[in-house]
Amino acid sequence: MGSVMISSAEKTRLIPHRITQLKLCTSGATAVEYGLLAGLIAVGIAGGIGVLADLVNGIFEMLGETTTTVSQNIDAG
Repeated sequence: MGSVMISSAEKTRLIPHRITQLKLCTSGATAVEYGLLAGLIAVGIAGGIGVLADLVNGIFEMLGETTTTVSQNIDAG
């Protein structure tokens, strides 16, 4: 395999062109943005599930205490 030799002057001349190409290339950036967005949504869902679990647990504890109190009042009464 042969390699093409590029002079340093040619490399220097191509740098602005390459920078422009990198600025215009957005396909990789879009994939990264979607990945970050999906990660943020997952964190939000996980946090929401944690809060919801605490609320549901509190409701069941309250119902259990109420049921116990009613049961004790019926037995005493």
